[in-house]
Amino acid sequence: AQAPSPVLRRDFEVHDGIAGARLHVTALGSYRVRINGTEVGDSPLAPGWTAYRHRLTADTYDVTSMLRAGPNVIVATLGDGWYRGRLGWNPGRDRCQYGRDVGLIAQLELTHDDGSRQQIATDREWLATTAEVRSADLYDGSVIDLRERRVDIDLPECDTTGWQPAAVVPFDMDRIEPRMAEPVRVVETIPVRRVPPPEDGLLRLDAGQNIAGYVRLRVQGARGDVVTVRHAEVLEPDGSLHTRSLRSAKATDRYVLADGRATDLEPVFTFHGFRYAEIETAATVLAVEFVAISSDTPRRGWFECSDPVLTRFHENVVWSQRDNFVSVPTDCPQRDERLGWTGDAQAFGPTACTLFEAKAFWSSWLIDLAIDQDDVLGAPTVVPDVVLDGGSRFGRAGWSDAAVMVPWAVYEAYGDIEVLRRQYHSMKSHVDSLVARRHDDGLLPESMQFGDWLDPDAPAEKPWDSKADSRFLANAFCAHSANLLARAAVLLDRPDDAREYRAVATDVAGRTWAEWSEHAVETQTGSAVALCFDLVPAQERAAVAASLARRVREVDGRVATGFLGTPLGMPALAQAG
Repeated sequence: AQAPSPVLRRDFEVHDGIAGARLHVTALGSYRVRINGTEVGDSPLAPGWTAYRHRLTADTYDVTSMLRAGPNVIVATLGDGWYRGRLGWNPGRDRCQYGRDVGLIAQLELTHDDGSRQQIATDREWLATTAEVRSADLYDGSVIDLRERRVDIDLPECDTTGWQPAAVVPFDMDRIEPRMAEPVRVVETIPVRRVPPPEDGLLRLDAGQNIAGYVRLRVQGARGDVVTVRHAEVLEPDGSLHTRSLRSAKATDRYVLADGRATDLEPVFTFHGFRYAEIETAATVLAVEFVAISSDTPRRGWFECSDPVLTRFHENVVWSQRDNFVSVPTDCPQRDERLGWTGDAQAFGPTACTLFEAKAFWSSWLIDLAIDQDDVLGAPTVVPDVVLDGGSRFGRAGWSDAAVMVPWAVYEAYGDIEVLRRQYHSMKSHVDSLVARRHDDGLLPESMQFGDWLDPDAPAEKPWDSKADSRFLANAFCAHSANLLARAAVLLDRPDDAREYRAVATDVAGRTWAEWSEHAVETQTGSAVALCFDLVPAQERAAVAASLARRVREVDGRVATGFLGTPLGMPALAQAG
């Protein structure tokens, strides 16, 4: 069950003549830290999500201006975050994937004018309690009871009667490393408009687009008044929120007011994917804005044209990236899932690198992919590796190939060979795991695959049952990954590897085309994969491209592809002229 957020506090004295001060901090869970009442940092979900069993990132802040000679106070509030909060879609067992205890690790280092140093670290001298944050979960939202707020908590004279000594959580400090990717930050605030409410009288608001984030409110009511904010991406025909697609995620923030003063409200340690918000309260809502969060990757690419629909379509892609780049590249920001599916990553990687300066973002995620990778079974289906088990956990074609395809996309976008150098072992291990599974016929055998997931013609209850044969796709991706690995080996001056994996790519491609050439040209996905992954002999490329163009025209330009075919359709047509 969800529990109130722990609050940790430490009083300390600072000598005269402060020359500088730095705070190094991370947490098992999420953290918010204040020094003398001033917020440290600006990330609502620090330290973010990494492969916690092996790697935890820390932030360093210059806090010189927050300190003063004499008594000082540092206060930290902890949230469950990805460490202890809900992950996945099984409400019965989706908590505590990494551990049951949240914890803070902090070290404040002060330098004085005379050269002396002072250090304040997390130890048994910290005190612990709970306050207004009664619960906070990424899927379900936060509950904040302002009647429980401790108004003197940032003051040296705070009454700590009833507080408990902080417990020490065992932890391997060697897992901590500096942050390399941009943190999650507020990236935009969006004005909202009211939606004409149905007869229930609830206040409904519309941002005009989806965001990942939360609602910021200013309200005025009476002590004990409750403010409830619910979120959804679309409305039902009757104007109510459509919440069925959220599955078990509550996506609800709830506040209890402490008094009759105007009060600013926003949730902590949570975010929602939504366009619409519904506010239920007896208090008066004075102001509302929607707050969008994302990993703070700088914008790199822009597009606009004379067609406003096409321009808006492009902006939808930009916002899709913002909404799904929340510490890791997720599949969606709204429901009880929000996982780092590797198939999403490889499909969207080149686009992501075009739109944003995402090199550091991908580099950090790829470190976790390599950490969670199995040398025999291949790369995991989701990174960080949580939730999945059994046959779907590792090595699915088009998903585990992210181990090779994402580093290559980053290299192509930014021309930085270091990502290939750093990921080379992971790339090679993935291809080796595929080669080891080849049968006597030189091809990968039948196995559990996601295939061209969500092919529009697949049965709703069988989204993997696509028109394109899954075994064809598995071997096509094997050939492509081997080819990219060979190209990386050339760049890294590994000629023996380059020859070996070029031979693998050529052999698998030839066998795949010989086995499935007639089948491939029957679908948009099959033709696009065959063209983009160089399975088609040179003398047949024009005919396959013409077949693909004809199939696109036959359905009036509609997408008839699933997860693996969609990113390749237009590149295949463009490359073929």
